[in-house]
Amino acid sequence: MPKHRFPALLLAAFLLQPAALWAEEPQPPAAGSSATVSVEQLRDLAGQVASAKNWKAVVEYASRLLAQQLDGLPSLLIRGQTLGELGQDESTLADSQRAVALDSNSALAWGNLC
Repeated sequence: MPKHRFPALLLAAFLLQPAALWAEEPQPPAAGSSATVSVEQLRDLAGQVASAKNWKAVVEYASRLLAQQLDGLPSLLIRGQTLGELGQDESTLADSQRAVALDSNSALAWGNLC
């Protein structure tokens, strides 16, 4: 399977706003901590680390959104693309198949299967 690239349109659709570049990488509360992180905060953090090409952190933020059952399709799309960047083709395929199952009319979901 060819290595995937982050399409600008997909990232924009996921974040729904431009990502700010920060000098330091953001440090959100740990997944098990009592502090809550909103969907918007997770999207912002994902955008910031994606700009820095920190793919593992993007996967973490998308996974946290999915674990909270928030933002299903966009989170699956972005996590699938990111897993492709990390060379995890089987996981990319699994997320892409789930995305197609959620929205069979999504060109982005189908595009990840190619």
